[in-house]
Amino acid sequence: MSTHVVNLNQSMVKNEVKTVRKWGNGLGILLPKSMIDNYDLKIGDDLKFIFENDKFIIENNKEVLNIPEFSLEDLMKEYEQYEREVYDWDALTPVGQEVY
Repeated sequence: MSTHVVNLNQSMVKNEVKTVRKWGNGLGILLPKSMIDNYDLKIGDDLKFIFENDKFIIENNKEVLNIPEFSLEDLMKEYEQYEREVYDWDALTPVGQEVY
């Protein structure tokens, strides 16, 4: 196995040469523990295989949660002032075993 590490703009790029071996009726490569830990791979994870020109790329296929960003102005633009006497339960007299 040969390893080459290149540091590009504070990101680490690691190239490893692995040997393709017979695995049952197919072929396979063994992923090193450092790669498994680095990419948080688990048994049963799906990997995406991309064949692009002369490159073979393996990507983690975990779904990425895309949470949109909102500004306070966006959230408040349709806000209507509420009626205090209808919604302010904290002004009501206790009727049970409420603790203050």
